[in-house]
Amino acid sequence: MTIKKLLTLASASACLCLGSIAQADLRFALGYPQGSIPAESAQVWADALEEASDGEMSAKVYPLSLLNLMETSPGLRDGMADAGVVLTTYFMNEFPSTHMVTELTMLLDQQEFSGPHGAIFGGAVAEYVMAHCEECVEEFRQQNQVFTATGTTSPLPLLCNQPVTSLEDARGMRLRGGGPQHSRWAQAIGANSVQMSVNEVYDALDQGVVDCTIQTATELTVFRLNEVVTDITVGAPGGGYGGTALANINQDTWASLSEAGRTDVLRASAAMAAHIIWAYHLSNDQNLKDAREQGISVHEADPGLADFTEQFVADDVNTIAATYAERYGLENTEESIRQFRKILDRWIRLGAEMDSEEALRDILWREVYSQVDVSSYGL
Repeated sequence: MTIKKLLTLASASACLCLGSIAQADLRFALGYPQGSIPAESAQVWADALEEASDGEMSAKVYPLSLLNLMETSPGLRDGMADAGVVLTTYFMNEFPSTHMVTELTMLLDQQEFSGPHGAIFGGAVAEYVMAHCEECVEEFRQQNQVFTATGTTSPLPLLCNQPVTSLEDARGMRLRGGGPQHSRWAQAIGANSVQMSVNEVYDALDQGVVDCTIQTATELTVFRLNEVVTDITVGAPGGGYGGTALANINQDTWASLSEAGRTDVLRASAAMAAHIIWAYHLSNDQNLKDAREQGISVHEADPGLADFTEQFVADDVNTIAATYAERYGLENTEESIRQFRKILDRWIRLGAEMDSEEALRDILWREVYSQVDVSSYGL
């Protein structure tokens, strides 16, 4: 065998090896700390990926190290990570079609339903984005990403450093919103809406930069907010946080996978979505219980604040449609919202089946992820 042939074979072998590494060893980045529910859920994704692929694919999770929450979307775009958690609220100019429907979370509080709030709304968002919104898929493609999973939290209370239970209490206060809909709610009740990254909230509450943050009770422990929160008000504003793309994939990485590999990624995404939704569901109630035992006062929103919130939600649907048409140039926003509400109604009916994490994972796989055409989706 000639030297030229040996070099050719060596080069081919190296290329195959590099291709195998690119496919097998994925980097998962998220701006949440080690030990948090999102970090545990990312590890569920990695473990499920390895199991689904019979060990042919693996992933290493980087909690709050490789990329923070503000860096994850551009980091995925530029290939600094293969997968990661993207909060679309931080990148609304890039993902307006997707984020528009996630602003509708407060609608669910106005209806009768069984099952976890986050599972019903998160399932509806996943179905809408992956099966009914080509504009959403294209937005992610433009950022060199592929959307593969989402989840929504339990309804958001007010986490404060002083009592806030009425409209009168809230007027003039500085409230950090969990999403644009919550910021509008804060402004509507006469408060000052403050925008900041979730990674900055601890210091802001501790130093009095904000009076309250609108966040899930689960994050009392995720971000140690139980150390700086003295009062919690439930019943307002409500609506979970739904702007989380749990496991976005770098588009080049996705395209490099076989169809079987993409299916394995979707199985892992369904497992991660089920885990984080269910964990937030259980942790929400437990954290409220623990907060009381730690001396944090837990209040109910008074009737005036609750009634005001109900009317706000009814009116805000039209505001959302108009805002996304005017600010982001989206077309047919009212029709898109009507379509999403039909999907949400279907997921409300599915809520009765959601009695465990395993049941939720199976429902998500059956109703959404198994229906994705991996030969074309995101490509």
